[in-house]
Amino acid sequence: MKKIFIYTLLSCLFLIACEPVEDSKELTGSITADEIVATVKAEVADNGKTVNKVILDCSSPILCKWSNGVESAVGAHAELKMFALGEQTITLTGLCKDGTFITRDYTVNIEEMKYEIEPQYAYFCGDGEKKWTWDSQVAKPWGNGGYGNDMGPAWWCMSPEEIDADIAGNNRTQWLGEGVNATMTFVLNGMKLIKSSGKEGTFYFDMTQKITKTDANGNVVDWSIGKLYTNGTDVLFGMIANDWTSATEYDILVLDDQQMVLAAPCVAGAGWNEGTFWCFRAINE
Repeated sequence: MKKIFIYTLLSCLFLIACEPVEDSKELTGSITADEIVATVKAEVADNGKTVNKVILDCSSPILCKWSNGVESAVGAHAELKMFALGEQTITLTGLCKDGTFITRDYTVNIEEMKYEIEPQYAYFCGDGEKKWTWDSQVAKPWGNGGYGNDMGPAWWCMSPEEIDADIAGNNRTQWLGEGVNATMTFVLNGMKLIKSSGKEGTFYFDMTQKITKTDANGNVVDWSIGKLYTNGTDVLFGMIANDWTSATEYDILVLDDQQMVLAAPCVAGAGWNEGTFWCFRAINE
């Protein structure tokens, strides 16, 4: 009875928030990852090229969860959209009847993007991962300004050299090494954010979360175009001015292949609509 209860609990946790497409096979004992019988195939277009949808099938006696590093699907038979061109990895995690988990990776090559995905995945991560650094075209790419109005640092601002000096002078050790030549890498597989300072976490974005403002002509326009959220770390020198805390939620003011401008409100300066701004530029390698 105890084993049945444990297995049932594990199964519920494994399948939570997901509906399996189909999984009617009988689960018996356990198997190893090498014994998994499964196929992972990219859909092929009329021109013979593989496109960004993958068909997943498993005939082994396990409960299946498939992941492309961004999204997941549950069931013996499933489909996933892919988010980049080139060789991509699909990970199959199987739950055996005895409660053990097994994993196996499959590689697919994507040649064309037939199915639409949000362009921000490519903006952040390129073809799989992408490095960003301080925007050299902005003299002082970090600083505060008018939240909900300014489009970048406008009041107290610092260059990367001044950021390093501020970190050293105020013992802000959590951001050590995040000024001159510092980088952060957005990785598609696992939605990871890795900083050259050694800090690492995850990220996600929501482009429905916008803030509007009224321009000089009285028109209501977008001030921000979405939100970036981080977990486990922040962006380079992610300090909110005058709060001295680490930001993990950012308004996206600008985001394209080359430029990223972020902002976050300051609690201490809420009375005068103070915000902190970060300006980054992609490293083209």
